[in-house]
Amino acid sequence: MAADNVQRCNTCIIPNTCDLIPFEGETCVLCKTAQRTPRPAPVPVESERLLEERIEQIREKGKGKPYDCVVGASGGRDSTYLLYLLTQKHKLRCLAVYYRTPFTHDVVDSNIRRIVKELGADFEEIQLSQDYHSRIAKEMIMLWKKKKHRLIINLACAPCKLLNREMYKITRKHDVPTIVYGTNIYEAVQIAAGVSKKQVLVGDNSKVLNVQLKIKKLLMLVWNGTKLLFTTPALWKHLVLGVKSSVMYISPHTLYLALRYPGIKTVDYFYGVPWNEKDCDDTLNQLGWHRPPGANSSWKADCCFAEIKNVFSRKPLALLMPMLSLVI
Repeated sequence: MAADNVQRCNTCIIPNTCDLIPFEGETCVLCKTAQRTPRPAPVPVESERLLEERIEQIREKGKGKPYDCVVGASGGRDSTYLLYLLTQKHKLRCLAVYYRTPFTHDVVDSNIRRIVKELGADFEEIQLSQDYHSRIAKEMIMLWKKKKHRLIINLACAPCKLLNREMYKITRKHDVPTIVYGTNIYEAVQIAAGVSKKQVLVGDNSKVLNVQLKIKKLLMLVWNGTKLLFTTPALWKHLVLGVKSSVMYISPHTLYLALRYPGIKTVDYFYGVPWNEKDCDDTLNQLGWHRPPGANSSWKADCCFAEIKNVFSRKPLALLMPMLSLVI
C-alpha cells in the first residue's frame, strides 16, 4: 500500500496496512465494536477486594505444596511486573518458568534472570530446541516468499505455542495447583493468523474463555488450515506441529489442556485488576529492567521476531532482509 494511501483510525491511530483490521468510515472495526459494546470499569475498591479473595484462594490451595503458583516469565514488561506484584505485594511463593527463544535479546535474558533472583522467586527454564525453533522460522519465511499468506508466517511462531504445554507439565511435576499469567486485558482482542475480517470483533471479556467461543475458534482455525494445506503442499510435513500449535496448545485455556490437566487452574491476573501503566513503568525502572538496544517500545521487547511479523505485510521483501538475517 502506498504511503499516501495509508489511513489511520481517528480513535486509536492504528494504520489500515493490515488487511485483518477493516475500517468503518474513519474508525477501525476494533474501536467501532468497542464503542458499540461499552463495558463499565470495575470500582477500584471492589476490584481490590475480589483480587485479595483470589490471592487468598491461590495461597490456600498452595498450602503443603512447594509453591503457591507457577508464573510464566517471558522477560517482557507485563510478566516481569506480574512477578513483582505476586512476590512483593502478595507475598506468594512463586516458581518463575522461562524459555529463551532464538529471538530473545541478551538484554531481555539478562533482565529476567537477574530480576527473578532479586525478587526471591525460584527459576526453571523450559528446555526446547532453539535449533528446531530457528529451523521452523526459516522454513516458514521461505514458504512465505512463495505464497504470502498470514497463516504461513504465523507458523514461524508455532514452537512458542508448545510452551503452553510445557507450563502445565512443569506445574504438574512440582504438584502446584495454579498457573498465573500476565496477559494484559487490553490484549484480549488478538488478531490471530487464522482470523478473517468478519471475525475481528471485541466482545464481553467474560466470554474469552467460553467453551462455545473456543469451539468456534477451533473450527475456524481447522477450516482455514485445511484449505491452506491443499494450496501449499510443502506444509504437509508440518501437519503435526500445526495441529499442536493451533488446536491443542494455541493458548493456556484450550479444551485439550483443561482435560489433560484437570487439577490445574489458570489465572489471568490483569483481567480482574485495573491496569496501572505508570505503576508498571515505575516498577520496571525500580527493578532496572532495560529495553534491548534499538527497541523503540517496551511492547513485545522480549521477542525481536514479533517486529518481523509486524512489517511482513507492508514492506517489500528487499527491505526486510536485514531483519531476516536474524533467522536465515
